Amino acid sequence: MSRAVWERRAWDAEAAAALGDLIDGDREAVLADLAAGRAELWRVRGPGYAGWLITRVEAMRDGTLELVLVAGRGRGMAAAMPHLVEAARATGCRRIRAHSHRPGYGRFVAAMGFRLLEQVFVLDLDEAEETAA
Repeated sequence: MSRAVWERRAWDAEAAAALGDLIDGDREAVLADLAAGRAELWRVRGPGYAGWLITRVEAMRDGTLELVLVAGRGRGMAAAMPHLVEAARATGCRRIRAHSHRPGYGRFVAAMGFRLLEQVFVLDLDEAEETAA
């Protein structure tokens, strides 16, 4: 393929097969965001890459916008980064942010210029009550 094609898609069986396991913990929220237009599903193809992305734009406390990579999977997706940066800038975003629980994802995004901003820790209160009792 000689040019990039980013197609906005509706959630369907093909998208579920590609990304469903990546959103399992937040499936209801992600699907609600897609249905309400707060997030977008993309089928992406370009020179050296093909895959799927779910993105959303968030306003930060200081008013700046961030493009959030909610989920993504594909082949050669690092090659999609220049197009993603261009799209983020065109939307008025100042940063691109990605979260993941997958081992190795940090190395993947670091190779594209991302830096570690924070670590997130969670305490499940139902489990905490059981261990405290």
